[in-house]
Amino acid sequence: MASGDAVLASGDAESGGGQLVQPTRRTRTYEDHDVGDFAIDISACRVIFPTDAVEHAFKASCKKWMDGERKDFQLGKLTTPRRTAGGEWRAECRCMDCAECHAGNGTMFQFRATPDRPDNGNVLNVRLTVMVSGSCSGRPRQLKSDAVDRPSTTLTRRRVMQAVESLSQSKESVTPTRVARKIAARGDAELITNPSSLRYLARTCAKKAGVDDGRGQDRREKQPIVRSVSKQEWDAYVQANSGNQGKISFAAALPSGSFVLMLPPILDELCALKRAGALPRLYLGADATWKVEADDFTQPDTDVWYYVITASMYRYLDQHWRRSALPLCVARHPTERPEVYKHALSALATELQRRQLPTASQIHTDWAPGLASAIKEAAGQNVLHPPLHVPDMEHMIANITTKKKTTAEDGSEIRVPRMKSRDVKVVPPYLHALALLPTSALFLVALRTFLTRVKNGWQEPAFHDYIISQYLYRASLRPAVTGETEAWAAKWWHGASGPIAAGFPPSQQTVEQSHRHFKRCITDAPGRTVIDVLESLKEVVALWTSTRSSEAKSYTLLTPAGCTAVVPTRPDGWMLRGLPLHRLRAPGAVRLLPTIKRILEDSRRNPSFIMEKVRGNPQTRIFIMKCGMPAAMDTGTVEKIWRHINTKNLRTLEDMMIEDGLIVQMPESKKLALEALQTLYYENCCVYHPPDGRTHCSCWHFRRRAHCPHAWAIRARLKLESFPTKNLPAATEAPVTWSDADGSSNEDVKKKAPRRSRKRKRPEYEPVAVPDVRPAPVTPVGERLPQRRTPKVMPAQKASKSPFGKR
Repeated sequence: MASGDAVLASGDAESGGGQLVQPTRRTRTYEDHDVGDFAIDISACRVIFPTDAVEHAFKASCKKWMDGERKDFQLGKLTTPRRTAGGEWRAECRCMDCAECHAGNGTMFQFRATPDRPDNGNVLNVRLTVMVSGSCSGRPRQLKSDAVDRPSTTLTRRRVMQAVESLSQSKESVTPTRVARKIAARGDAELITNPSSLRYLARTCAKKAGVDDGRGQDRREKQPIVRSVSKQEWDAYVQANSGNQGKISFAAALPSGSFVLMLPPILDELCALKRAGALPRLYLGADATWKVEADDFTQPDTDVWYYVITASMYRYLDQHWRRSALPLCVARHPTERPEVYKHALSALATELQRRQLPTASQIHTDWAPGLASAIKEAAGQNVLHPPLHVPDMEHMIANITTKKKTTAEDGSEIRVPRMKSRDVKVVPPYLHALALLPTSALFLVALRTFLTRVKNGWQEPAFHDYIISQYLYRASLRPAVTGETEAWAAKWWHGASGPIAAGFPPSQQTVEQSHRHFKRCITDAPGRTVIDVLESLKEVVALWTSTRSSEAKSYTLLTPAGCTAVVPTRPDGWMLRGLPLHRLRAPGAVRLLPTIKRILEDSRRNPSFIMEKVRGNPQTRIFIMKCGMPAAMDTGTVEKIWRHINTKNLRTLEDMMIEDGLIVQMPESKKLALEALQTLYYENCCVYHPPDGRTHCSCWHFRRRAHCPHAWAIRARLKLESFPTKNLPAATEAPVTWSDADGSSNEDVKKKAPRRSRKRKRPEYEPVAVPDVRPAPVTPVGERLPQRRTPKVMPAQKASKSPFGKR
């Protein structure tokens, strides 16, 4: 059935000339769309007129139908119901999803019903007929509340509202990350075009729904012990997720709940990077975290540990290379044990070999007891090629400065000795300075001097023995080169000639960041079990691998082609921005670094800014320059650095450092001049350019991030790289007059008149003479003038007592 309502404008009968006036409103033709029966309770309706109850029942039935349809698209408000001459009630609403519908040129719904008059009962049955006119264009309407370049649409807001409702039903805290997880689980990850807009919508919808937004508290610390999972349910879940086609794949699982599983989608991304030539090496990080779930699988009074093994990669996000962790393997066990690391690394190595991916070159861990031996055992069983074990410096410094007890390799507890002669906070600057020395000979001599000073100069033998037993090892040396057979060395030294790869320092910050992101995404429902956690992990993996983005705030881990690599392949954006210096955070301080253009232009103006040396056969070119603000290099400073980095005999190098003031001879022991050492090797750097073309630098930025403006500037100087040196013109530099090339216009651009200030100016003050109406006193000549009144002086008062006056 088709029917129409032709609505004409007022005064549409005839004009003065006898012609009909065309209607000014659009005529719509409605077609049948849906029919529904509703039973409406009218007992609470306030009835003043006989039709009030019927109108209430009609509006309630229309809103019920609209609420059911809002799951698929957004509808606007219902118009005021009206009654036709035939007694039929009508009302309209329109679609608000599309831009054309919102403008009134799309889909319109009309509701029709003829309810019976209410009798003595409290329920009124309404048969609602829904008519539709027009169609949707399909172009989503953008939200005006987002003042951004890529605003969200009404479909995104509806998906956010559905995600908030789903999280509320499962009693999870509503956070933007969990909202994005739910949206990606539905297969609508392409709707997350703007992370900032999604965060705003998630907070707004959670506030309107009155649910917990999870801010300002840690709910995992307050969770009760949850119920156990039956063995049959656990075995069925492991069997269903044992293939390599899903989001997770079990490599091993025990009935007690311990397991090792892989994340195939992220491993597939590593395979794609290898095919693109962006994965020549692989650097892993392993660590365990807790407060993931409250589980009574084996120990009802303790939480379980989740072990995460990640691959450290560099991603180009917002014109800046950031070291990120891509989770590859997840394990679970009631306690933190080195055997779990061994089994997880073994399973991951088998999977890497099956996919023909490179084996691990380095494995970064903390100082948990037994990790070094577990990695050696795995390498001894040919499970892994011998990787370099790199423990981090953050946990080492935290153990030295804050902890009272620590655990040794054999599992026994060791008391951390306290320093009596000085504050323990003087130790970290020495450790950071030692870790970045460019050569191994410099490091060994400086470390030996520092240890001797701690033992004999500071009179702290217990602290000296603790550092040696926990964080150093005895290294064998070549007497023909160094002049000694052995010396104390450290695994956390990452100088320019050290074994640790540039860009992957002894740090667990990347892995800890991955743990934080991992726990922020998964479920935190009070009644969660291990299966609930793993189901949320599958949704998280779907979110991480849903789309590709180069934004730093994006929820995905995948980037467009060329934006993910083992080491940076091009400079950061700030390195190409003109001539200013940039402030960056260095270990223990904030330092300045120049741009590439600043280094090249200053060295072109004054060649002494970069001093070049050559050594070896084949020759290696070494460029010595300032690390911070470019300046002319002093000849004496250059010769000091050159002699230090070329001397390998420890005795000879120690005498040189004493002569150059880096080591000071004190009555009780030799002292390491920390400020002089930092001035020489922090404010100056050496850029090495070997014959193979792998340019590297000794500065702190290159050692931590695998690239720096000094190395890029040298490559540009050697014609190996080219970077844009001309800046884009600013708006103030644009000409006032302009003309197009094709002569379409050559009018002068009029300057805007200066805007008048809205602030009212105070009128200038003009003094006006005011006559004195009082008669002046007349005193005869020769008489004494009247004595002036003595001013009254108040006695000194005592201030009341106040807590601010206390000392």
